Amino acid sequence: MESINIGLAGLGTVAQGFLEIFGQKKRVLSDKLGRELKIAKVASRSQKVDLEEFGAIFSTELSSLVEDPAIDVVIELIGGEQDALGLISAALKKNKHVVTANKEVIAKHGNSFRGEIDSGQLRFEAAVAGAIPILQGIGVGMVANDFSSITGIVNGTSNYILSNMSIEAASFEESLKQAQKLGFAEADPGFDVDGIDAAHKLTILMALAYGQPFSFDKVVTEGISHITSSDIQYASELGFAIKPVAVVRRSEDTLAAMVYPALVGFDRILSRVNGVMNAVEVESDYAGRLFFSGPGAGSLATASAVVSDLGLIARNQGSVYPSLMGTEKLGVSYPDQSTSCCYLRFDVVDEKGIFARITGALSDSGISIDEVFQKNRDGGRASIVMITHPAREKDLEDCLSNVGKFGELLQPIQRIRVLS
Repeated sequence: MESINIGLAGLGTVAQGFLEIFGQKKRVLSDKLGRELKIAKVASRSQKVDLEEFGAIFSTELSSLVEDPAIDVVIELIGGEQDALGLISAALKKNKHVVTANKEVIAKHGNSFRGEIDSGQLRFEAAVAGAIPILQGIGVGMVANDFSSITGIVNGTSNYILSNMSIEAASFEESLKQAQKLGFAEADPGFDVDGIDAAHKLTILMALAYGQPFSFDKVVTEGISHITSSDIQYASELGFAIKPVAVVRRSEDTLAAMVYPALVGFDRILSRVNGVMNAVEVESDYAGRLFFSGPGAGSLATASAVVSDLGLIARNQGSVYPSLMGTEKLGVSYPDQSTSCCYLRFDVVDEKGIFARITGALSDSGISIDEVFQKNRDGGRASIVMITHPAREKDLEDCLSNVGKFGELLQPIQRIRVLS
């Protein structure tokens, strides 16, 4: 049986998950793929696991994986940006196959790999939505389709925080601490709660679905740290959950890509995706609406996707990623001309006339209200909460900028888009 020699970079959480799966399923994988898989070498800053059962050589030098002519596939699981970028690039230039889970490198530098791919393949299923085979689904399973939109919950940390705020009636700060305690959030959670991680993943989804260059700098990104437990409660009363969504929509020859917290109606499956689970909803012309859901992170879940890519390489399936071929170039623009319904919360001094003044300002800007209620609070304060009918982004921004100057406002206006 022909063999494939693997060079593994990194011995962190996902790499150890890969070794666990490989140790348990090596014989089964070889039988299924018709090729013997061997871990020939492992490179890491330190040796955290016993490699004796794999018969692998250990090195502290990443370059040893690239320079070794016996290595057929480099699996990059070191994380970070620059070292991983250098390793992937060098391996491709040596015509080695590369499997990576590194969404940051692919989203920010994927375009540069096009000229470096010759006989080697670059695969990154594990970079988006963990165990969910969404890239394979888009790249192969739906190759006949044009996509009108892709909507997903692709960051488990943010989803856990908002889910916990809803289920436990906890604050953002309390929920973040709980996520950190359980290992779902880093000590510095900015990458997740500010939407950057989700933007990396949306960049990859957009590139694959639309044959686009990777356009991370064009993704509009909004975090979740401004969401309050009151917003969670009020949204629920209106029939919505608040979820951290990543959305790309096509309108003729233009794409709009955004990461933001959104009100999602209870009638949608996406509203019931809780905890660290991920989900991706795809709208297409022939297949219609498809919904993918599963574990979006974790050692074994992510490693499962790594093994999947390794299997495709072993079967000589070839690259399935049209973005690397540069097939189509659509404009990606800020969606200021797009329309959406919005949730608005105005915390005000409870004085006569303020309700009419706010609703009048919205009316004067051509923004109509679908639902509205007022919650009176202690100390002569009130919260005016409403859902608007669809309005242009720019019109709403201009109107709220003027309303924000009203002296009766006690704090900045809360605005959360409603997912259409």
